[in-house]
Amino acid sequence: MRWMTASSPNPETDSERFLRLITNALPSLGLWARLRLEGALRRRLEPEDLVQETCVRAFVSFHNYDAAKGSFRSWVFGIANHTLLRELREMHRRGPHAARVLDNSEHGPELDALTASLTSITSVAIRNEKLQALAAEIERIDEVDRWIVIYRGLEELPFAEVAARVSMHPEAVRTRWRRVLEQLRGSDGLVRFFGE
Repeated sequence: MRWMTASSPNPETDSERFLRLITNALPSLGLWARLRLEGALRRRLEPEDLVQETCVRAFVSFHNYDAAKGSFRSWVFGIANHTLLRELREMHRRGPHAARVLDNSEHGPELDALTASLTSITSVAIRNEKLQALAAEIERIDEVDRWIVIYRGLEELPFAEVAARVSMHPEAVRTRWRRVLEQLRGSDGLVRFFGE
């Protein structure tokens, strides 16, 4: 299928459109993966692998994406959360020392070509020095504030939902989010990786 974009009269294939959208989301997705995979979990599942698997699943489901229902970014973070839960279940099922194996062979050559493009883009995005510095700074803040950054800043959840997840009043979450955002603004403008 081809899409017409407002900025270009040339039609865009699904693969091209997906690659354009996912490339914009990758830095935030890489930051999210690093923050979600802590300690022993990171030794069993690399953030880059989680991002790559999320991208594959998002591409396979891209026909379900509807811009009228929300941003691509929040849609892809929903897939990222489902991918993480699936990976955690698989790790539990296979045991603590089993190797992780991805099999995307059933999706065909279009996915293989896209995966090759995404592998290099993902590596560059996740290894970005400024992104790594921001991740290290976020990892040093209070745990509740870190979850607020993940839920509000990266996953773009509404304050009421974030409040329910961290067991706080929505106004308290809003205040803490503003405070953390100001604190991180000193990180060379890296708050651009967050949604608003």
